[in-house]
Amino acid sequence: MINVGNGINASFLISHPPTFPQNPNLLYVGAFAQHKNIESLIDLFCSLAPRYPTLTLTLAGQSTLYLPQIKKHLFTLSPSLRSKINFCLNFSDQKLISLYDFCTILCQPSSQESFGLTLIEAWARKKPVCASRIPPFSELISKSSGGVFLDQITNLLDHPPLCRHFGQNGFRFVKKYHTWDKIGDSLWSKISS
Repeated sequence: MINVGNGINASFLISHPPTFPQNPNLLYVGAFAQHKNIESLIDLFCSLAPRYPTLTLTLAGQSTLYLPQIKKHLFTLSPSLRSKINFCLNFSDQKLISLYDFCTILCQPSSQESFGLTLIEAWARKKPVCASRIPPFSELISKSSGGVFLDQITNLLDHPPLCRHFGQNGFRFVKKYHTWDKIGDSLWSKISS
């Protein structure tokens, strides 16, 4: 079996310096499925909110049968906390780019994944990532130096220049290894050797 990872279209790469919102915004992108651990991200956000009063959380993805469970969890929160959590469902590719461009940090709390496509997408837009300690995410973060783990998120929130630093590291990694043309080159070299 040949494993070359996943890729993005080169057009997804940002061509200008990244934009960071004045008030920090955490972003989740993915399906609203149980293994994505979105409730734990909501709980993390709630624990951070007193320390960062302008912090918001955006949950973006495709609706699933598990979404009502997530919304049920939301309704255990105070109205003031709920008002800082936004949902974005079934969006276009252009909206996806906007979501990345107007976030501070991409957060991925999944308990299992086969890769980490959303990490690659965030880095393509020069944004840092903060992810759970599962093997695919650990490997990508280690190879790219493009982010930290969820228990280290305050390092990024307390030091905005680190967000730019990790985002830039991730961007260089994606540009070098994870555009489809680079994936094709890697696949060809493995087949022909």
